[in-house]
Amino acid sequence: MMKVAAIQLNNYLGEMVQSFIAAENLIIKAVEEKAEMVFLPELSTCGYIPNDDIWSFGEKSNGITNKWLSEMSKKYSIYIGAGFLECDGHDFYNSYAISSPEGKILGVIRKVEPEASCFKGSDVGSIINTPVGKIAVGICADSHKKWFFQRMKKERPDLLILPHAWATPSTKTGIVKDKDIEDSKKIVHDFGAIYARQLNIPVIFINSWGIMPKMMGILGKTMFTNRYLIQGASAIFDSHNLAVYCKDEENYLVADISFQDKKDEDNIKQRFYWGWIHPGSWFIRKIIIPLDIAKGKKHYLKSKVRKEKADAVFDL
Repeated sequence: MMKVAAIQLNNYLGEMVQSFIAAENLIIKAVEEKAEMVFLPELSTCGYIPNDDIWSFGEKSNGITNKWLSEMSKKYSIYIGAGFLECDGHDFYNSYAISSPEGKILGVIRKVEPEASCFKGSDVGSIINTPVGKIAVGICADSHKKWFFQRMKKERPDLLILPHAWATPSTKTGIVKDKDIEDSKKIVHDFGAIYARQLNIPVIFINSWGIMPKMMGILGKTMFTNRYLIQGASAIFDSHNLAVYCKDEENYLVADISFQDKKDEDNIKQRFYWGWIHPGSWFIRKIIIPLDIAKGKKHYLKSKVRKEKADAVFDL
């Protein structure tokens, strides 16, 4: 049995110092409840900014986020995972790192199918090996796809981390009804439960909370206003499909998990919807998203601003 924590951090838009301070305050509370592993959301240290403003916050793989992770891990004797904007001097990646209680960075995972206008996709695998077992990381949209589920089915991790920035539905008025939020939250929780139930492993779903800025591209044009990330969406599912959920707004969640025998691969059956795990619009998935990706890649490659920002990170 092990105690794990999900940190539902506010989406601090480019305010990295404030993000680190707020995260540590919640880490302290989780550790007081005996948490041994703590996980933060997607792009948690710079905030989820789905447009080219995010390029100002790129960092090298051994940059400020990984140094902070090492410091926090040693200080509180825990494993910690966090999302950050990685830059290799040429390209930007939506990345996630995990450090050990000794302060060692055990691995960095990159989003394979990111927002094409802002990041370069990169498949460096989905597993980080740790002394306590194989931890898989599926960053937001990656984990919703058939290919990721099939990879998990094959690689058989001991624990699955799903760092997200999942937003509420978009409306013309900017006002989202409580029922719509609850419906979205149910989809989130059903999604996390699928992995726990099908693979017989514990799953930690971590969502940011707060404002999501305007998204670039075709999808962004369908969003009429700034959107809010779903509050109270973070949850921890154990291998028996029992779940505990985080309270609304910036908060933390601690729960016990145990590593059980995994299901035989032949017993894992999952229905897919046009290559996705959960139902959705055929038109958006088969028409809008492919067009958005193609247009986004062109913008990313041609952007002089992106190249200048990447060079600046490399020269630090």
